[in-house]
Amino acid sequence: MNSRTPAAALASLALALAAAPAAADQEFQLKGFTAKGAEVVYVDAYDNGGAGGCAVGSTTGVVRAVKTGKETRFAYDARNECEESAANGPDEKAKKAFDAFVAAHPLTPAAKGAASPDRKRTLKLEIKGAKSAWHEDFWAYDEGASTLSGSVEVGGKRRKIFWAEAGAVGGHVYSYWSKEGDALVLVHTARQGGMMSPEETQLTVLSLDAPTVEVLAPKGARAALRKVVSALAQAGFTIAGEAPAKKERAASVVYAAKGQDAAAKAVAAAVPGGATVEPLTWASDADVVVAVGASAGK
Repeated sequence: MNSRTPAAALASLALALAAAPAAADQEFQLKGFTAKGAEVVYVDAYDNGGAGGCAVGSTTGVVRAVKTGKETRFAYDARNECEESAANGPDEKAKKAFDAFVAAHPLTPAAKGAASPDRKRTLKLEIKGAKSAWHEDFWAYDEGASTLSGSVEVGGKRRKIFWAEAGAVGGHVYSYWSKEGDALVLVHTARQGGMMSPEETQLTVLSLDAPTVEVLAPKGARAALRKVVSALAQAGFTIAGEAPAKKERAASVVYAAKGQDAAAKAVAAAVPGGATVEPLTWASDADVVVAVGASAGK
């Protein structure tokens, strides 16, 4: 970092990230939330930028239930010059179906920024190993970071809700709140391999009233860890963090904090390979803790 102020340097970084050419790009265009923030509606657009000498892309309308993670996808445009047999061009039926859903479910625009619309909740993002700062409606961090985490502060108390791997050369996060302030969408964009590497974009949908889950796994079990995290996220659970496990185990175990037995049973049912449920007997920021076993990787 040079002698410029952190805010000025990070603003330049964000501009550089947006302007640098990428071999592939995925963009999420948020349309809004349905009534009471029950579902978030967005467009998932992908374009490989002609990498490999042929263009591949798609445009998909997505309706995602905030609390369950259930998705309905309307793939209404596809481009694939790499395979002659691949479907190409618009799918008018899928586009009409997506437009019909939006017409039948009036959407409330999302509110951007660190604070919920009612100002009762505040998003706190933190990064290890780099400088960061909020700008008007996004948060950016500089190179050198390892992981980033997020929590929501209510009445002076923080609740961890988000964890992600940071980009090697920096990145930025846009936050979108439902009108009620109990649903939050985070869009994290970063480049992992350098300024000329493809942008990787992660969209996370969070129900702020839902139980939070921490996932523990021993060293060497990264594949099983990623499998469990992906399965739980797809099932609609809020992943508050990942951490090393103290020991290896044959089968996964889900630990429930007091009053979270029902949530723990639901989490156990979603863990690949299954899991048993036991009481959580140590202090944790999460409501439920999953200790990943070898059974999850099979």
